[in-house]
Amino acid sequence: GFADEVRAVLARSRELGLGPDALASFARRIGRPDWQAAAAFLAEYLDVLDLQGVLDYAELVHRAVLLARRPEVAQRLAAQYDAVYVDEYQDTDPAQARLLRALAGDGRTLLAFGDPDQSIYAFRGADVNGILEFPQAFPRADGRPAPVAVLRTSRRSGAALLAATRLLTQRMPLTRLPAEKVRAHRELIPVQDGGRVDVHTYPTPGTEVDNIADILRRAHLEDGVPWSEMAVLVRAGARTIPTLRRALTAAGVPLEVDGDDLPLRHEPAVAPLLTALRAVATAEAARRPEGDAAQTARRPDGDPVEEAPRPDGGTAEAAPRPDGESAEAEREEPRDREPEADACWLDTETALTLLASPLAGMDAADLRRLGRA
Repeated sequence: GFADEVRAVLARSRELGLGPDALASFARRIGRPDWQAAAAFLAEYLDVLDLQGVLDYAELVHRAVLLARRPEVAQRLAAQYDAVYVDEYQDTDPAQARLLRALAGDGRTLLAFGDPDQSIYAFRGADVNGILEFPQAFPRADGRPAPVAVLRTSRRSGAALLAATRLLTQRMPLTRLPAEKVRAHRELIPVQDGGRVDVHTYPTPGTEVDNIADILRRAHLEDGVPWSEMAVLVRAGARTIPTLRRALTAAGVPLEVDGDDLPLRHEPAVAPLLTALRAVATAEAARRPEGDAAQTARRPDGDPVEEAPRPDGGTAEAAPRPDGESAEAEREEPRDREPEADACWLDTETALTLLASPLAGMDAADLRRLGRA
């Protein structure tokens, strides 16, 4: 949790265009010593990024803004594009707005789509003020505010679902846009009937996931809704999707995760392979002997040391060991020794994961039979 908070402070700082010095100065003015510490960490963090030659997302956008503001780059970009189109503008952050201003400011042809009532990514730095202030932030070439057009037809939601969302939007203030435009925007006309809204609250996350699986199964088995017409939307995919996937799979609900929301290492086709490779590597490390008495001695220059010749023309015999065996016998021992009996390289959980994966293809019944055997 602390790492997430630090990461959020750094990301928001770069989105606002603040460097380490500006962040430290701001923190001193408002009396936030924790932000001052974050400013010192930001300076070190940026140094490490430069040394490694990598960029995170916030820094990528920030440096793209700096690059697009260079006169020679701006001139080349202006000659390359006739128009710029932006979708979901209500979810842009200040850094993205600055990048758009560098790409399509100065009265160039720019068309932005968005719905301020659907701004849901504030926790990621999105600022709804971007779309509310768009007419003034991107004026026409003659200085007049950019015009605002309203799309009146709703093709996404049925009439009942649209009516429920309109009840919510009536309570949400929407300033800085013309009142008649706001009214027209919120009085959408549906093109289809139907839709339903259910609201549930749960005491624990586990209860929520179990009930979601139950709702989906009932919709499919009792109401005949195809699996392909159902979807579960989550807020933080990296944290929520693995738990949700396990629960739905255990409940017999087939699912497919959007590739953009799932890291490659968690893909069903990749995760078992990584687990198997990790198990094999662990086993190989356990088999590797700690020392090897049969290694050839070498000089500092890397050349092998030859044995001294004996007066009778042979070579010196191997020195006897205290137990009566010679070092020559040790050389003949196999180098790949079996691991000790107590050095277990495959734990039960990993074994079960591999057996139940597509690599082995075992189901719960197979595992029970194996356990009994």
